Amino acid sequence: LLVADAFGLALFTMVGVEQSLACGVAGTIAIFLGVVTGVGGGLMRDVLSGEIPLVFRRGIYLYATAAFCGAGLFLLLNHFFPGQPQNRLLAIGAILILRLAGIRWKLGLPLFQPRSAAPTGRKPNVFSPPANS
Repeated sequence: LLVADAFGLALFTMVGVEQSLACGVAGTIAIFLGVVTGVGGGLMRDVLSGEIPLVFRRGIYLYATAAFCGAGLFLLLNHFFPGQPQNRLLAIGAILILRLAGIRWKLGLPLFQPRSAAPTGRKPNVFSPPANS
């Protein structure tokens, strides 16, 4: 199911990017709309089937990141080689490779690790969380 989802992510991301570019939006907005389209499709599938959306589960690997990179690659290729059908295929392939590599080798972005509380006797940093007492 994860492999089929990776294909769906790649295809829907490209549809979102191409349709938004056809409407004349800026490149950064086209990337954003492509990622939202790709991720939103999987989100709707999971909600309609009564499951916790894949995007919100722990241990999801390179989901929106793969869509973002593929959409950016498509925009770049389309800028330098406008109108080439290979642009779409290369971007879909990049999304698939990133997503499938993330699944296979459990690749992901680094997680936020909050700092531990400051030792007693030291003034805590303004930006650190308050110490539990």
